[in-house]
Amino acid sequence: MNSIQLKLISAFLLTTLIATADMFAFMQWSFDRGFLNYVNSQELAKLTPLIDELGELYAKQGSWEFIQNDRRVWRGLHRKYILNDDLKFQSNDYRRQSPPPPFTGKIVQPGGRELLERISLLDDKRHKVIGRPLLDKTSGNSHHLPITQEITSEGVVIGYLQLAP
Repeated sequence: MNSIQLKLISAFLLTTLIATADMFAFMQWSFDRGFLNYVNSQELAKLTPLIDELGELYAKQGSWEFIQNDRRVWRGLHRKYILNDDLKFQSNDYRRQSPPPPFTGKIVQPGGRELLERISLLDDKRHKVIGRPLLDKTSGNSHHLPITQEITSEGVVIGYLQLAP
C-alpha cells in the first residue's frame, strides 16, 4: 500500500468516526430533551386541579395571606391533589403490581412527596408566598430551569405555581 492510499483510508475512517460520534451525541441530546418535556407536561397536568383551586381560593380570600399564615392549608392542598392521586393509583392498581423488592435499608418515598418538595407558590410579582426556595433563573442551562404555570382568577394573573426540576 502506498502512502496516498493509507492517507485516504485514514481520512475516510476518521470522517466516519466523527460523523458517527456527532450523530450519537445529537440523538442522545434530542432524546433527553424530548423525554424531559414529556415528564414536565405530565407533572403539570397533575398540578392543573391544584392551580384551579388556588385561583378559586384567592378569589374568595382576596390575597395569599390565608395560605402564607397557615401552612396547614398548603399541606391540605398537597394531600388533596398530589399525595391523594398516588394513593388512588396504588390502591386501584394493586392486582397488576409485582411484589415489592427486598428491603435495602433505604426508604423510598412515593412520587407525590417528591413532587410536593419541588413546588412553590409565587405572587403576581413572582415573590415567594410559600414552598421551597426559589431557583436562580440565570443558570444558563434551560433544562434545569423551573417550570412556572400562571394562576388566574377572572382572567387576571394572580400568581404562579413554580415546579423545580
